[in-house]
Amino acid sequence: MMLKQLVLLLSGLALMLVTPAAGQNLPSIGVGEPAEVQAGPDIPLLALTITAPQFVTLIADGLDEAASPVLFLSTAAGRDLISAYDSPVSDRYAGHDSVIENFYLLPGSYTLRVENLYDTQRAAVSVEPGDPGPWGAGVTETFSGTLVSRGRFRQTLTFDQDEIVTISVLALSDSLDAYLELRDARGVPVAIRHERDSLMGDRVLNDPDPQLKYFHIPAGGLYDLEIYGTYDTDAGDFQVYLTRYGRLSPAASAAPEVFTGDVVVNGRQSFTLVAERGEVVTITVRALTEQLDPFLTMLSPQGVIVAVNDDHGFYEAPLQWGDARLANFLIPESGKYTLEITSAGGSGPIEMTVERMGTFALPGE
Repeated sequence: MMLKQLVLLLSGLALMLVTPAAGQNLPSIGVGEPAEVQAGPDIPLLALTITAPQFVTLIADGLDEAASPVLFLSTAAGRDLISAYDSPVSDRYAGHDSVIENFYLLPGSYTLRVENLYDTQRAAVSVEPGDPGPWGAGVTETFSGTLVSRGRFRQTLTFDQDEIVTISVLALSDSLDAYLELRDARGVPVAIRHERDSLMGDRVLNDPDPQLKYFHIPAGGLYDLEIYGTYDTDAGDFQVYLTRYGRLSPAASAAPEVFTGDVVVNGRQSFTLVAERGEVVTITVRALTEQLDPFLTMLSPQGVIVAVNDDHGFYEAPLQWGDARLANFLIPESGKYTLEITSAGGSGPIEMTVERMGTFALPGE
């Protein structure tokens, strides 16, 4: 719940949404190309163009003594993606005023705007290469498509056994609310997704856009990626981004670790998970009563939140829609992790399983 509250707090800092007028040419900013702006009544806007999928870190520093810049990143259409005010998330950026750290951007046009909490003040804005995290950036390929009403788009893909991939579908039309389905060579669905994970999914996607994140390919061969609308009227253009990270070394077959407990409103159950750097684990929290909606939080050995999940969003029995799951989470450092289970609604008994999927060679190792 802490992450939800943080997002709401940052969103509450936003003033009236400012978007460039049609045809307005904005000063540009690029990766490694800092800019200076005046944050005041006329809220400065900077155009950021991303040509390849990448992680970036955005920084706004006040140049005047009383400056308190607030940094916003938006799509070219004016949809706010994320904001930051005096909240660096790591010690590396503790000396900066506002930091959006390691944010994943798909190719496209974006807008940076800088607001100041007080009078007009100068601010320096920069965009730096980000740290892609333990999975690395991977290799991304993209293709486009068009969905017609009551239609179904199909693309054949080839995967190796034990590959880890992410498939993202970015709708280019407000009239498209899509499903993503991946079928094996026998035509059997191995994954179905509808809407990105609101807490851990890539926020550059629209809320209804489906994303299959860090998926473990069960067997090598041909797969059909199918995209179809939620309703008969859904139609429009879309872009698909397929990122390949590498191959998982599967663990020896072993029974999942099972934990049980009871969760009540405003209460929490905590469990300890000892894991090694490079291990890949899948953690599932299943409510044993329909009256409970569990919420899963994973904390690092230092007590920092590294992953959260409320509703898993998968179509996989025997899970209920409100059950929580962290699928294929890559352990960034060895140590004792804390798994906290709270209630997003209701109370009742839970069963949590931890599956050790195998190991993954981290980038550079």
